[in-house]
Amino acid sequence: EGTPEAMYHHYWDAWNVSRLKPLKQTPAHCLAAMQSPPKKPTDAMRDGSAFHCAILEPESFDARYEPDPESPKGGYPAGWRNTQDYKALKAEMLSLGKTPLPTTVIESCERLRDKLWNTPSHARDLLMNQTGTETSYVVDDPSTGLRCKLRPDLEVKPAGMIVDLKKTVSI
Repeated sequence: EGTPEAMYHHYWDAWNVSRLKPLKQTPAHCLAAMQSPPKKPTDAMRDGSAFHCAILEPESFDARYEPDPESPKGGYPAGWRNTQDYKALKAEMLSLGKTPLPTTVIESCERLRDKLWNTPSHARDLLMNQTGTETSYVVDDPSTGLRCKLRPDLEVKPAGMIVDLKKTVSI
């Protein structure tokens, strides 16, 4: 418990689903992925982390995320993100440990969080009875001898459950 996400992902030499995915292509793809430096998070990964935080650690959301700096005139006019003013505002935000997010993503996170936490449902019951979030584990698989790692999004120990949270879009 308390293992930083970067430590889990990049420094624990153990098998997990992310390491196995390239193996579906070829062993060479798997080896290349293992030897590559960590990938820079995509916007989708950043947004997914924000959704996780909003739902699983709502008390931490405002401390970790902030709206992407807008122009003093409002919005994001063409060229705004290339200005020194924007870069200075963003650098200040990053120096405080905050991640800038588009306002639409923050609003979506807050709507989803409020709906899950305020609507009676099985999902809310799981959230209210959680015993851990993003806890890292390392285990040695007795049948293969492989060291494996996992980091479930949510644990509900009294129910013997681990939960992997996914955000989907209605179709």
